[in-house]
Amino acid sequence: MVNWLGDRLRLIAYSSDWKWNHFWDTIVSKKQLKKLPKFSSLFKSKLHQKVFCLIMVMIGVVGAAIVFKLFPEEGLFGIHHRHILWQWHYSMYVIIPLIVGWSFGMFFLWSEKWSDYVAEKITISPIIKATIWGIVLALLTLITSYALYSGEFQIVPFVHQALQISPLFLLVIAVIKTLSTNIGFSLGWRGGKIFPSI
Repeated sequence: MVNWLGDRLRLIAYSSDWKWNHFWDTIVSKKQLKKLPKFSSLFKSKLHQKVFCLIMVMIGVVGAAIVFKLFPEEGLFGIHHRHILWQWHYSMYVIIPLIVGWSFGMFFLWSEKWSDYVAEKITISPIIKATIWGIVLALLTLITSYALYSGEFQIVPFVHQALQISPLFLLVIAVIKTLSTNIGFSLGWRGGKIFPSI
């Protein structure tokens, strides 16, 4: 949906004969899109782009807060809107998760680049690459069934089970899922990276 919207915003910005009443029903061809500048060129500067993205994130956070307030029952991510008695000295507990989250984000990006680099060096057919990775993925399930974790279907049960799993094993699951996702993509498998990165 975001890609669809971005393509139309590019058409509006760079087409002189574009009309808003065609926004929803116009079919955008690949040839048309290839001729258009990239979405990032819509911004005057990097600062302009960052401010725009920050505003969009803030809108998303406010929207999520409103949804959780209106519908306090458990949602897609197993998140509840809970009443928290917050005190200022609790803020020091935020520092460690921020450092760990940032570090793991860097690890995720590094493993993505590393797996792409290694996969480019392997000169065998894509079908053989994908088959080899299928066998490795099956073997990884001997360590944990979460190697096959699908966020779309398993995130809520996983949130409930996570409290019964040791922190060390949760970290093992995270490392296995990070590597298996990125290597799998590099070897021709397809899917999404949002839920595995979460």
